[in-house]
Amino acid sequence: MSAAQDLQYASARFLVGALTRATGATRWVVSPGSRSTPLVLALHDLGVPLHHAIDERAAAFFALGVARETGVPAPLLCTSGTALAHYLPAVIEASETHLPMLVVSADRPPELHGWGANQTITQHGLFGAFVRAELDLGCATTLADIDSWRPRLRGFVQAGLGCAAVGPLHLNVPLRVPLEPSATPSAEAKAAHAQVDEWLAEVSPVPRAQPVAVDPQGFEALSAAVSDCVARGGRGVLVAGPLAVGSAVPAALVRLA
Repeated sequence: MSAAQDLQYASARFLVGALTRATGATRWVVSPGSRSTPLVLALHDLGVPLHHAIDERAAAFFALGVARETGVPAPLLCTSGTALAHYLPAVIEASETHLPMLVVSADRPPELHGWGANQTITQHGLFGAFVRAELDLGCATTLADIDSWRPRLRGFVQAGLGCAAVGPLHLNVPLRVPLEPSATPSAEAKAAHAQVDEWLAEVSPVPRAQPVAVDPQGFEALSAAVSDCVARGGRGVLVAGPLAVGSAVPAALVRLA
């Protein structure tokens, strides 16, 4: 195993570990494919729960449902090429409904782009205006490269979770073969992983944007007006939704009914 390949796995551990901590994610949703192998193995190494979904479109909508239920993203991970395109419908919905979503796509390295290599497309920019931010950090060649990623990765997560217009993020990760880590890591590899662990211990969840407070008096006045309207109308049907996680509206609707 070369030093470059050892470093690639260390960089994968840093990326998935830092993203998990910064977003507060409790699980990742993983689609099949070989190019994402270092990232999947790193997640397993760090003990992060994984939900495996064969169909990318279904995987993306599962992650969307987790975000809608919990308010926390379930990061999506896919291989290179057309797999990423199947996430687009769910990404659009997350953008339009202000739900947190993180898409991590493995990619071929730069030297395989531009001459028709298998499963190689331009992945950066695929989601257009439907992501709050996208990032491609390139391939790390030294530990200093990984160190330089730390503030950039935090700012990236902040762009999707720490603003009022919460929405999807896309991180593209180029990876070189061989994709598997060494079965017998060198002393240098062990030192790199130890440094990554120190950096990960410093990562904290990104502060979330606080929702706009609702004026209680105005809400009560509106509730009274609606109650009076319903009472005069006889039997009827109340239709409401979708609602933000933690919204006080469901309890108010129960009282109204």
